[in-house]
Amino acid sequence: IIYLNEVPITPRERDYVHVGSFLVFAIWIGLGANALLHSLKNITTNKPINWLVAVALFLLVPGLLISENWDDHNRSDRYTARDFGKNMLSSCEQNAILFTTADNDTYPLWYLQQVEGYRTDIRQILTTFLPVGWYANQLNYDYEGSGSTPISFSDSELLMKKNQYFPVLNKIDSSIDVKQMVLFVKDNDNRTKVTMGNGEQMSFIPSSELSLPINLANITNNSEHIQIDGNNSPLKLEFAVTKRYLTRDELLILDILANNDWKRPVYFVYPSLVQELGLAEYLHQEGMLFRLLPYKKQNTLHNKSKFALHQYNLITETFKWGNVNNPNIFLDHTNKQMVGSFRFLQMFADAANQLSAVGENNKAVNLIDLALELFPANRIPHSYLSANLVKSYYNAEATEKANILAKSIHSSAKNKLSYYLSGNTQSVNNLGSETQLQLYLMQELIRITESNNKQLHNELRADFEAIYQRQLARN
Repeated sequence: IIYLNEVPITPRERDYVHVGSFLVFAIWIGLGANALLHSLKNITTNKPINWLVAVALFLLVPGLLISENWDDHNRSDRYTARDFGKNMLSSCEQNAILFTTADNDTYPLWYLQQVEGYRTDIRQILTTFLPVGWYANQLNYDYEGSGSTPISFSDSELLMKKNQYFPVLNKIDSSIDVKQMVLFVKDNDNRTKVTMGNGEQMSFIPSSELSLPINLANITNNSEHIQIDGNNSPLKLEFAVTKRYLTRDELLILDILANNDWKRPVYFVYPSLVQELGLAEYLHQEGMLFRLLPYKKQNTLHNKSKFALHQYNLITETFKWGNVNNPNIFLDHTNKQMVGSFRFLQMFADAANQLSAVGENNKAVNLIDLALELFPANRIPHSYLSANLVKSYYNAEATEKANILAKSIHSSAKNKLSYYLSGNTQSVNNLGSETQLQLYLMQELIRITESNNKQLHNELRADFEAIYQRQLARN
């Protein structure tokens, strides 16, 4: 039995756990080379030949490793990490607060701000580190350029290790202001505590219904392209926590939002960060990020035309792409995965749809053209988001381009699906996620074309039904 001591489920291949075995393997390579040299001495005493063989062995071993591994490890001229990070920072308005969540959306920002001095006005907060005392304690630090974080917790309160989570108990029927909720949690009065099964007393959240007052003047005064009619704006943002407890990082996020009072624009790298807090529906995509605004996505109050043009200029003029579409640059699995996790195709599709909605069809088509140029299918395989580009073409009245793209995605999905389903049952089961992706793409294209191109819709549907019937017969 061999124990590798490796975590079974990780977000990426972590080959550094095998460093010990690499070293042992290198020792055996050295011993083998030494044995060959000693064997050679028994065959010939010619020193030039012996030296020639020694040099050949010294060069061939690393030469073999380089020849086999250079092409799929070469990062020359690949600047995706830096440029995607720049795009995130460029998505923010001046003096923003940006909540991130993991390595790929955080470390490039640290590099850009601390090494290149790019957009140091933005205060970036890594949410996964917030439960850690030493990191949370730094929220009160007044960094040059980005200032301190608006928060009501003192250094001593942030360094406390107790209360890493807070039960949500609906003790009151109405919503409670977030600042009042935080004061309740901080209060040492026994009436603000709940006794757990083990006898421990814990602070709790007295209501799942929470609210943030809206300071419209602060929003409009600190934004160039978000202008809201005060007559239509609500007085407070009301939301509901959908889980039975809040973690420490979630409590700190809410406290920051409350104490910020809308003075600084607030962005999240993913809506999922505040999904269970009930705030995801108040996040509006701006560039690569999602901005908190005091109204839901389906009830936009800002000037749609101005915002759509801002999105267009941001993507086409400001964003950089790190040679992601250069055929001579190697893209490994992580880079391809980043394109999906950052949901670039959805960003392009949403921005194009916003442009079409305000009559800017040409700009909408330009955006989808750019998306296909940057992320060609031969470098970035089709994903669940690919069909959205077809819909955006149709929305912009670029019917011919929409038809061509729909046929291309359908053909790719059809070929892959036919290949997957041609194997034995075990191999088909192992490819379950890939099979589901291709099925989804074919079905989504059928749905999209139904109201835009009936003839193409019938063709795609006939293909899908033929594959389905073939699989039924096979089973």
